[in-house]
Amino acid sequence: MPFSVNEDELLAFAHIQLENYSLSLSDCDEAVEMILRKCERGLRSVLDGQNWGSAYAVHLYQISTCIGWAQGCEILFGSQYIVSRDGETSFDAGMSLLVLATRSCDLSTLDFWLRARERADDSHLAWIGTPEDILWFFYDHDFDPIWLSTVLDALVHQRQQLQALLEIHAIEVQCHGHDDRVLDAHAGCAIDCLEAASIYVPGYLRPSRCSIYYSQDTFLDYQVLDKL
Repeated sequence: MPFSVNEDELLAFAHIQLENYSLSLSDCDEAVEMILRKCERGLRSVLDGQNWGSAYAVHLYQISTCIGWAQGCEILFGSQYIVSRDGETSFDAGMSLLVLATRSCDLSTLDFWLRARERADDSHLAWIGTPEDILWFFYDHDFDPIWLSTVLDALVHQRQQLQALLEIHAIEVQCHGHDDRVLDAHAGCAIDCLEAASIYVPGYLRPSRCSIYYSQDTFLDYQVLDKL
């Protein structure tokens, strides 16, 4: 049975050093206990030879992300546990791992999931979320500038990779022109041009919004424009 603790309660575990307590956590199974204790060796041992279903794998990803344990996320992801939007979970399906990482207040966990997108297939990407969406999450919340910078760096890297794909195949996007700005509003056009030429575009390069420039937060706008 999945560990029946909601997201807000799990966030509290991010600040509790359970590895310092020897008492067993009787309300959860061994995999969840190893995650809550942030025990790398224990988690690797539990995962060895296991073949859990998609819904339970999502559950473990979300718990590790909620408590801000980047190493646990890496261990799970490295074990190639496949997740899918099809399985039922105890969390809101609209709450991406990037949002959960942000709410955990652990920058390393956010950075891990931003980088993991390049290694993820489409089923994983649906759960991880997109840097565009997490940027809009920042518009509604007060975060240290380093968090915004981390997401913008990921966005710039993504757009630069898309631009490089165009250059490798000598494809021109007419609406983009020849300026030196990073692709944003024209990223969709770039993908259309690549696909028209039968060139594969990885899922992680596909933007989730037409443009990220617009917001009602002038302070954030200046930072976005400076980066892009």
